[in-house]
Amino acid sequence: MTWFPWSESIKRRACRYLLEHYLGSYLQEKLKLEQLSLDVYHGKGYVQNVQLDVNAVNEALSHLHLPFEIVHGSIGSIAVYMPWSALLKESCEVEINGLNLVAQLRQSQNVDFSSMTDSFCNSLKNMTTSMEFAEQCFNEVFE
Repeated sequence: MTWFPWSESIKRRACRYLLEHYLGSYLQEKLKLEQLSLDVYHGKGYVQNVQLDVNAVNEALSHLHLPFEIVHGSIGSIAVYMPWSALLKESCEVEINGLNLVAQLRQSQNVDFSSMTDSFCNSLKNMTTSMEFAEQCFNEVFE
């Protein structure tokens, strides 16, 4: 995967935008450009040792009525693969490695599996297409 000949600053901002777009609300702290590392040869940006905002994760899971809650969470590394030479034609990829979650049981043990299935199906319907995302990314990075 080759990188389009854009400046490193623009590539860094695009990687951060992609990470913030999909994962930002679940991260304890906003990502800083200095945290991102770039692997120009492989078209990859990555960040390591990221803490999760367990309140946001629990809030996102609350409608599932799970019998547990997350009390601590971290991610070993997050990699973003961006096909710079074909950004409007190929998909970007986000890879999470080393996801660690510590959970504890809730007081209530009622689990509603039908709402879990409905929620998952609704999430799939609301996903952004690659073209829509590329347009959002370009608007954010070049503003």
